[in-house]
Amino acid sequence: MDDSTQNQDTHAQKQRIQYSLSIADADLRKKDREKEAELLELKRLEKQLVMLQINISDRKKGVKKIEDEKMMIDNEIKTLKKKLNEIM
Repeated sequence: MDDSTQNQDTHAQKQRIQYSLSIADADLRKKDREKEAELLELKRLEKQLVMLQINISDRKKGVKKIEDEKMMIDNEIKTLKKKLNEIM
């Protein structure tokens, strides 16, 4: 093999490696963008989860308040019925 052929082979090999490197760099940048998108989506979902947890907590408090009011009304009804029975 003469120097000219060897130089061409070396040059071709170098070009193939550079091409592979370019592809790998592009793939890496693509994965970085995908990771950023996933992180943004994760952050958005975590915020939604916090808001849902707050909403659930508020609803539970609302249900408890309604149950307490209902119990007070029920006690009032029992008291009034008792008074009514005493009068009769």
